[in-house]
Amino acid sequence: MTLPRLHRQAVVLVGALAMDRHPGPALLAVRDAATALFGRWTPGTRDATYRLLKKGTLASVRDGRKWWIPAEEIDRIRSMKGADHGQNMDEEAAR
Repeated sequence: MTLPRLHRQAVVLVGALAMDRHPGPALLAVRDAATALFGRWTPGTRDATYRLLKKGTLASVRDGRKWWIPAEEIDRIRSMKGADHGQNMDEEAAR
């Protein structure tokens, strides 16, 4: 199976930037990103993650219907979450 062209380019670009800091995959699926951000995968965290993607708060690469989130974005959002004690992210998940 070959990767679609857009995804292959995104993996190369993001992988080159994040290779030294992230031993895991360079791009995460929505389920993996939601689990990393909120600690669990539920309908609420799924919807919150899609809201963050659609608002542009969470940088991503879109490949057709699939969203891919760079691993370094998770670190950026986590640092924001730590700065406000998780208040905004918890409110986002509660909606």
